[in-house]
Amino acid sequence: MANRVFGGLRKFSAINEQRQIFNLVFKMNKLKTKYKNLVQSKPKSSSLSTALLVIYQPLCVMHKKPI
Repeated sequence: MANRVFGGLRKFSAINEQRQIFNLVFKMNKLKTKYKNLVQSKPKSSSLSTALLVIYQPLCVMHKKPI
């Protein structure tokens, strides 16, 4: 009985970990798209610093770090 419970917890943990990885990949793809759109719409002189800030802010939110 205990083995079944722990097996179920391991399976749930593995599924939860896969979901977290999927969510992270999805967020990174959204950031990549934002970066591409930003680079195409801004002059080259200011686009890199602005794009890096746009990418850095959501990453801080994901890791709950202040900017």
